[in-house]
Amino acid sequence: MQVFVGMLVGANVWGWLADLKGRRVGFLYPGLFSCVAGVASAAAPNFTWLLLCRALVGLGLGGVPVAFNLFLEFLPLAGRGQYLVLFETFWAVGAVVEAGLAWAVFEPLGWCVNPSPLLYKLESIRAGHLSPLSARLQSSPVANFTRPYFRRAAAAKR
Repeated sequence: MQVFVGMLVGANVWGWLADLKGRRVGFLYPGLFSCVAGVASAAAPNFTWLLLCRALVGLGLGGVPVAFNLFLEFLPLAGRGQYLVLFETFWAVGAVVEAGLAWAVFEPLGWCVNPSPLLYKLESIRAGHLSPLSARLQSSPVANFTRPYFRRAAAAKR
């Protein structure tokens, strides 16, 4: 439940930040935030800290919809719906991979042992590999055009 509460807050925070600072910022920082909070979950000293760290993971996951907006801004109108369905398919595949990862960790160790720290570390590594790869991502053209300083620069250029 903590993850979902974090997502509720995160969706508003990251959406607002993406509108203010650009889609690229709103896409990169939630992934990095989720990764760091996931590693912190693995190192949580007690249950209270674990719940807090999982809520912070949810806060980062609330920024996932920004990825859809960023992706759509680079697509031509003609095939936008088909590409979005393909994009959504990869989210579903990721959910299956996550469930398989949990099964692979919990099955050999048994359900009596607490394998959660190992699972949190593995899922953070899996989520964290995207941040360095995404660092070269361009900011969206729509966000750049709507930012006030770009409008001022375009007006001054005329």
